[in-house]
Amino acid sequence: FFPMFEWIVAAGEHMKFNVALWIVLICAVRPKLRVPVILAPFLFVAFMVCFAVFESRHLARLEGYDLSMPTLREAMEQYIETGEGGSPTAILASRKYPPILGSWELRRYLG
Repeated sequence: FFPMFEWIVAAGEHMKFNVALWIVLICAVRPKLRVPVILAPFLFVAFMVCFAVFESRHLARLEGYDLSMPTLREAMEQYIETGEGGSPTAILASRKYPPILGSWELRRYLG
């Protein structure tokens, strides 16, 4: 698939250069192209988030997980809050809950 991890690491390593390049591009392009250039970094982040969710669901489906079940994180959080669902070891070992990016992860990572 898409080498998402490498893109994120490269963007973080070269953030000063990327921001400087972005500012220069905003000033250098024709006025018609300024809006797409201004939106490009934000659209890139949105694309990466959407692709990460898609890829995690796709890989879980290929591994045979039932995606109608709650996510692994949701099962663990339910155990923490209520004590239901078995022990953490049983939840992890059952391979019943798909390890996908769900609402818990997105709320944590995106604020």
